[in-house]
Amino acid sequence: MEISLSAPIERPRIDAALPYGPRSVIKLTVDQPTPDFVRGPATIDEFARSLRGIVARLESALPKSTPIHVFPAMPASLAVAFGRYLKPKVSFPFHVYDAEGPRAPFAPAVVLPFLDAAPGEPS
Repeated sequence: MEISLSAPIERPRIDAALPYGPRSVIKLTVDQPTPDFVRGPATIDEFARSLRGIVARLESALPKSTPIHVFPAMPASLAVAFGRYLKPKVSFPFHVYDAEGPRAPFAPAVVLPFLDAAPGEPS
């Protein structure tokens, strides 16, 4: 899943980070991605609605064990909204990637939600 809201993401950078094999990329973007994309709470609410729609489509087509690879270029407020949307124990495993700059390669950063730690242990 490409989320390019604060900057465009070139497809070859995504392809280089993913394992070989069949894949589809769902793209969530706007006409002109910019760092000041979020204008207020309504923007965050619309992002959450769009994300819910995408995840609902994935849930109807894929087993819950399918890893969803996420390549984000989005403001921090939307990253928080993304994390708040995830439901431990019922969400797909979202493998989130990061890059050190607009031309740097993507590398795995975190898998959400965090489920590996036993209750009471730090994750």
